[in-house]
Amino acid sequence: MWVFAIPAQTNYVFFQNLYQLQNNYIGIVPPKIEFSVFQAPFSNRFHLYVNDNYLNQLCATLDLPEAKKFLNCHEVSLVICSPEKIHNLHKLCYQLYQIAFTLDRASISSDRKAFRLNFMKKILEEEIVKKFILTLEEAKDVKHKKNVVKRSSILKQAEDMMRNNLRYDLTIPEICQELGVSQRTLEYIFKDFYEISPHNYFKKLRLNALYQELQKDSEFRFIYDLAEDFGFFHRGEFAHDYYQLFGELPSKTLAKLSNS
Repeated sequence: MWVFAIPAQTNYVFFQNLYQLQNNYIGIVPPKIEFSVFQAPFSNRFHLYVNDNYLNQLCATLDLPEAKKFLNCHEVSLVICSPEKIHNLHKLCYQLYQIAFTLDRASISSDRKAFRLNFMKKILEEEIVKKFILTLEEAKDVKHKKNVVKRSSILKQAEDMMRNNLRYDLTIPEICQELGVSQRTLEYIFKDFYEISPHNYFKKLRLNALYQELQKDSEFRFIYDLAEDFGFFHRGEFAHDYYQLFGELPSKTLAKLSNS
């Protein structure tokens, strides 16, 4: 189990009573290393405990070297990082703390709310681990083993599958299975190139295709029938997503086209 730590307060601390540090650092404790080397007042900090196998899987997904190769696996260490990056980690850790605090309270009104909070907690934990690793990668100037050509090829193949199946029931897991990559890998590739998830990218492709279909033929009497052809079966969510992308409700688009 790896342990990562950032100070929870913006004051000076001493590391092993040797020198002062400001709050822009990450403390790293490798597996099987004693934690006691961190001296008070270093106790005011956020701790992140990460399984060794999970950390190595994440490094592989991010095309980074194995964790023990770019993190010091022999002793406790501190890595000075960008203050902006540490500030972002502070915000994520505090969000996670708030969710955990809410889950611990007895006043949660329903199982559904507890389920939703647990789901948010899991997603946030994964995001925090990724941010910690990417912050350390930048601070240590780690050389990527990233194969940009391969990642671009995976992206293009995924996009082609989406464009060729706009009216068919194609899922992201099916795309991953066809391309021989994990969902996490595909997620990171899309976010690296487009800063959007594969699911949301596919949804925007379908919304744009539906919009183009309306431009070609304004005789559609039942826009939700067309929406279902493109995989939108929940009318409320479809109307919300459509409005977010085009700035108007589907009914207004249809009315404008019918009157033109």
